[in-house]
Amino acid sequence: MTTTTTILLAGTLALAACGGPPPEQGASPAASGEPAENQQLLNAVKEPLDRAKSVEQIEAEQKRAMDAQIDEQGR
Repeated sequence: MTTTTTILLAGTLALAACGGPPPEQGASPAASGEPAENQQLLNAVKEPLDRAKSVEQIEAEQKRAMDAQIDEQGR
């Protein structure tokens, strides 16, 4: 069992050492942080979140209005 574990560990470390692009290739486009691409990704994520926040705001306002009506009826 220990021999198998040792062999697997050595193989994993050897493969991990081989990872990544060659130094002459440079950074990948995702790692280079191209502004246009990042802005598109940001907008793709931000737009649905903004819509969800606006829906939550509407629901919160409706809840406050309903709570006020309940309070008035309870008096």
